[in-house]
Amino acid sequence: MAAKLLFACLVAWAGGLPFGAAAGILLGWTGGAWAYWLVTGLLAVVAVNALELAVDLWRPKLDWVDPQGAMKQNYNVLLGVLAGMVSLGGAALVARYTSPLGPAVLLASVSGYLLLVATGGILLVLGLAGRVYRRVSSPSS
Repeated sequence: MAAKLLFACLVAWAGGLPFGAAAGILLGWTGGAWAYWLVTGLLAVVAVNALELAVDLWRPKLDWVDPQGAMKQNYNVLLGVLAGMVSLGGAALVARYTSPLGPAVLLASVSGYLLLVATGGILLVLGLAGRVYRRVSSPSS
C-alpha cells in the first residue's frame, strides 16, 4: 500500500511541478519561496493522495460483475476528491486566520497543518490496509 501511495504522489507531483514552476518564474520567487513551495506542495500532494487512498480502502467496491459497474457505481473517486478539497480548504482557513499574526506564523502554521494532515493520512492508509486486506483476501486452504 505504501508503494501505491508513493506512486500516486509521484505522478501528482510530476503533473503539478511545471505549473508551480511557471508560477514561480512569473512571480519572481526568491530562493526561500521556492523552498517553501516545494515542501508545502509535497505535503499537500501526500495529504490529498493519502486521503483519497484511505477512502478507497474504507469503501472498497469489489462486488462488481462487469467493468461498467465498477466505474459507474463507484463513488470513491468523488468522495476522495471531496476529502482532498476539505483538507486543502482547512489549509486555506489556517492561512486566513493566522495571516494577521505575521508571515512567519502564517508559513509555520500552514506547514504544520499540512504536515499533520499528511502524517494522519499516511497512518490512516497503513492502518486501514492491514484490516481491509485481511477482510478481502480469501483464506488459504
